[in-house]
Amino acid sequence: MGRNGPDLYLKALEKLQLYASTTYKNRANIRKCLKQEKLITFTTPELDENATGTQKEMWKIRANNTIKREELLEANLEALYEVVMSICEPVMKDQICDHEEYEDIDNKQDKLRLLKIIKKTMYLNGEDDAHFGYNHIIAITNYYCAQQERYQSLQEYCDQFVAYRKVC
Repeated sequence: MGRNGPDLYLKALEKLQLYASTTYKNRANIRKCLKQEKLITFTTPELDENATGTQKEMWKIRANNTIKREELLEANLEALYEVVMSICEPVMKDQICDHEEYEDIDNKQDKLRLLKIIKKTMYLNGEDDAHFGYNHIIAITNYYCAQQERYQSLQEYCDQFVAYRKVC
């Protein structure tokens, strides 16, 4: 991964968010999950004790919609698991498969835990905590030395700068 691991991870995560938001239904939910790196929860509607028949029917509809959103999000994340594994390089796949939690992650198709393993590998160069400080210093240095390349668009430069800010 080298010293550009954090930058590569953030760029790949942004592209994955873009892919997911253009490919799957309920784009905002899956994008939130990827940004927060955890499964988002939906608030269930509450039913008053003195509800009328119409209010009870509305509650049933809202409850069913909440359940459908949760199921759709889980299905989208499972599909995204396959996408992430297919685009990983062989070296990264080997490091992921060697991780002690891999079998559990693979059985559950847990994409968020898979991304955490990938993030740890990218930030720490595949070693435990040996290079964490070094990678953080390199990220801060890249942040302060960021400048627009010759043929780089303004949008690409802004995206790069935002990625550096997220790392620092």
